[in-house]
Amino acid sequence: MTPSSEPARLTWRGVLDGLKLAPTLAVNSAIYGIIFGVLAAQAGLSAIESGIMSVTVFAGAAQLLIIENWARPVPLVSVVVGLMLVNSRHVLMAVAMRPHLDGLPVWKQLLASGVIVDDNWAIMMGKFEQGYRDAGYILGLAMLAIPCWTAMTVVGNMIGGNIADPRRWGFDFIIVALAIVILAGRWRGVSTLLPWGVAAGVAVAASHWLPGKGYIVAGAIAGSLAGLLRPDPGGPLKSALNKEAAR
Repeated sequence: MTPSSEPARLTWRGVLDGLKLAPTLAVNSAIYGIIFGVLAAQAGLSAIESGIMSVTVFAGAAQLLIIENWARPVPLVSVVVGLMLVNSRHVLMAVAMRPHLDGLPVWKQLLASGVIVDDNWAIMMGKFEQGYRDAGYILGLAMLAIPCWTAMTVVGNMIGGNIADPRRWGFDFIIVALAIVILAGRWRGVSTLLPWGVAAGVAVAASHWLPGKGYIVAGAIAGSLAGLLRPDPGGPLKSALNKEAAR
């Protein structure tokens, strides 16, 4: 959908609107937090170390990548590079949101895009496509996420030492289930299958030859680029790039 011609705004009313849905997203963050905390305990991190990582990094997929490759001393270079690669999808998400922020000062655009995570971005884009223009909404959505995420990583760590095999309790599937819910909310018709199919195909193929979680990055980039080929004008990334090219 083409962005509304009405200038964007960022107000406290928008923040309060977002706060109405924030508890739901806080539950999502809490579930992810417990999963990360349990896995962090399995990797040998203390509850304090898990909490510090969560409040400073605040990126579930990236933190899970770190835990999977955790060692002492910490391989700083590989950790930083891994964080940048896994979180590179946020650049594409910010580009997609950019046309809907026209009319805002740069610092407000950066404030709104700085709290992007997968679920609040999907909800915010849905609101924008319905004509909503207050970017404060995404700040409200994110307001409870960080404290819930951090607190529950500590809780998960504290109980994680008593769980011998997290997979037996379905911790690995919970992440997949949450991802499916987010995808369902972004369904925009049959054309949506193109980027989703490309992302899945490339990720599966790349998992056989890329180290670590590199296949996630490959799938995300391929799917985003495939979105440019969607025959309908509703692709947010396509709309964003077209508008920037017309400037």
